[in-house]
Amino acid sequence: MKNLIGVLAVKKIIVLLLVLALVSEQNPTQAQALPAVTRVAVAMGGVVERFMLRTGIAANDSRFSATLGALGSAANDAVFGAASTVGMVAAGIAGAPVWATVAVGLGVGALAFGAYKLLTANSSSGIGVALPGTDPALKTNKPVSPESGKDVICLPGQAACTPFNVPFPSDVQYRYRISGGAGAVVAIRNYGDLNNAVLNNSAWLSSGSGGPSTLSITGNTKTDTYMMANYRLSYSSGATVDKSEIATANPSFVATPWQPETVTAPFDQVLSQIPSSALTQPISNQTLADLTNAALQRAASKADYKGAPVSLTNPVTAKDVADWLAANPSAMPTGADLLSPLPNGTVSMPPASSNPGTTTPTTNVTIDLGPDPGIGAPTLEPTPTAQSILQPLLNLMPDLKRYAVPSHSSACPRPEINLPLFERTFKIEAHCEIAESMRTSIYSMMVAFWTISSLFIVLAA
Repeated sequence: MKNLIGVLAVKKIIVLLLVLALVSEQNPTQAQALPAVTRVAVAMGGVVERFMLRTGIAANDSRFSATLGALGSAANDAVFGAASTVGMVAAGIAGAPVWATVAVGLGVGALAFGAYKLLTANSSSGIGVALPGTDPALKTNKPVSPESGKDVICLPGQAACTPFNVPFPSDVQYRYRISGGAGAVVAIRNYGDLNNAVLNNSAWLSSGSGGPSTLSITGNTKTDTYMMANYRLSYSSGATVDKSEIATANPSFVATPWQPETVTAPFDQVLSQIPSSALTQPISNQTLADLTNAALQRAASKADYKGAPVSLTNPVTAKDVADWLAANPSAMPTGADLLSPLPNGTVSMPPASSNPGTTTPTTNVTIDLGPDPGIGAPTLEPTPTAQSILQPLLNLMPDLKRYAVPSHSSACPRPEINLPLFERTFKIEAHCEIAESMRTSIYSMMVAFWTISSLFIVLAA
């Protein structure tokens, strides 16, 4: 019994030692598992620092670090906001959030890098990508031109039609004469058109020694002056012959810009549309500015925000990005950085840079202006009074101010009418009595009338 108790005691001691060993090994591991700072976060932090320096906030200002902290919080809020948005088929790569997820949550409509544009506006089908326009002629095995109607200039057996002398429509880049078709000339818009025409002409092309043969297209090449279909003749004898057929340029062709193609799908499917070489291209200055500005405005909209003041009239601009990039030429994030999963699914902003930019010192500054030139203080003119300011107006047109209505005396005419027939004389004076009773009113009216008339005469002189 004593031996059994001793064995159990030893086992307990061993188990305790193992537990302590595991705990001591896990502590540094957990410390190393903290979220890493991504290139996009570093770039956003650097651009915000440049923005704050531009707006007059020094690196030792408490708002400096508060702004960076609020920026990270806003980005993390955007991650959860995008993940909960109805219609998001996939919020990230294989379900993991990426920086494009942050853009969705922040409402940034597009992230441009290289010749590609990631359309992060939410849709029921997921995320969209605008692929650069491609030459339609590079789409092999997709013929678009029928070999009849307007796309055939010379029909088989048309003796009056001279091949290549009749112009094709302006959207036809090349033309091909089917040698085995008695001279028919057909329109060629892409590889598919040419390959179709060559295969349709295979009866003539495959004739030769060695018995029956089959024809297969092996490749295509294209220049501004011709399009070539490479094909292989395989004879029943086992022999093979490689040949080619050429379509020549159409002089009437008018090139049109190639339109970008938009593909909408979950993130994983969208990525398959973008070549890996394009993902290594740096994002544009405006893209980084849009992403940073959206996060900064989201942070500033919170009630507990204590960082740098942000306004719609003074946003983070592409110029701020360019200034930061000039000091960090190799730090611009790429398309791959935008589409890489965030560490632990969260955004971790970098701490404030120890040297975010150059500021002008404000203490212990010595300014040497040279010897004193001995120039006295400038003298000022006497301050004008209200009277002196209004005097030019008060003295305006002195002649008019001295004008007075001249005195005038007159008598009311009292005409007489003598009628000999009646032996009487009539005196007309009733109007004088009426005018005399209204003397004051008539006088005032005439004074006003002649005063105004005189004023017009003086001003018109």
